[in-house]
Amino acid sequence: MRYIVLFVIITMASCASLPKNSDNATRQIKCGPGPEDIVVDSTSSSPRLLISCNARREGEAYLGEIMEYRFDGQEAKALARVGEPAGFVFNPHGIDIITRNGSTYLYVVSHRDDLKQHFIVMYTVEANKLVYEKQFSSAFLVSPNDCAAGPNGSVYVTNDSGKRGSLGEKLFKKKRANVVMFDSLGNCSVVAEKLAYANGVLVLDTNVYISTVQQKVLNRYTKNADGTLKTSVNIAPFYGYDNITLHGDELIIVAHPKPFKFLGHVKKSGKPSPGITYAVNYKTLASRVVFADDGKRISANSTGLIYKGKLYIAQVFDPFVLEVDLK
Repeated sequence: MRYIVLFVIITMASCASLPKNSDNATRQIKCGPGPEDIVVDSTSSSPRLLISCNARREGEAYLGEIMEYRFDGQEAKALARVGEPAGFVFNPHGIDIITRNGSTYLYVVSHRDDLKQHFIVMYTVEANKLVYEKQFSSAFLVSPNDCAAGPNGSVYVTNDSGKRGSLGEKLFKKKRANVVMFDSLGNCSVVAEKLAYANGVLVLDTNVYISTVQQKVLNRYTKNADGTLKTSVNIAPFYGYDNITLHGDELIIVAHPKPFKFLGHVKKSGKPSPGITYAVNYKTLASRVVFADDGKRISANSTGLIYKGKLYIAQVFDPFVLEVDLK
């Protein structure tokens, strides 16, 4: 019975109309499966895209890597990681990059679902490798999805649910997701609550932006001096939000507008799941569609990132990042 109810609710949520497909030229950048999140590392003379890859479909061979793409038209390659502790298992999810005090750091959400444990792993980014520095863990990391680093060493993390994998939370859109913050000493506290599937997070000046999948919410929070959050404002009410990146004065956010088709794609790659990439001006709050597709060029979009006149779109399952010509 519960699956019939779920089918009805998801189908009703899938009735929203889609913008027509964008006619931009596109190209696939081959990489590992599950390239869920991407960032640009422009700290060296050879900029690159860092891609968080993790095999997510049942039956897929294990792969957990940070891959690099050098904007050279070639396939992405796994980036070496050194210094990890014995027995370390890497299942990367959301990532963020920041340069602080002359060094560049990559923060990675990593899961150990077999042990019911989750971590934020911090690496120093070097030209040909990632150097393990430390990892953060806490009982507050229940179902981490994305992370965002602050300039003072703090890290904000979205928990997409109050109980990992909870069907009831998704079925009834229960507001049990939250946002936690690790301070520079590694202390963890809850800084935002009562969200329905919190997802993307971005730190920008005195604000933290949080997206949700099930609330039509892109919340802008004001940071207190101690990093805690107050005064949320919904600045762009679209459905199905995923990760957030920054381009100039705009927040670039992808969305899953057809959740029923997304679930179909979870089971089978050949079933398309539409995606929309939005740009929201965080100063004027004006919004626009950057790219839309019915899922035939890329399905289950998860991150959109603009770099030098091109849009790069990551996805939850299939083994490529889509490059979109915006000119």
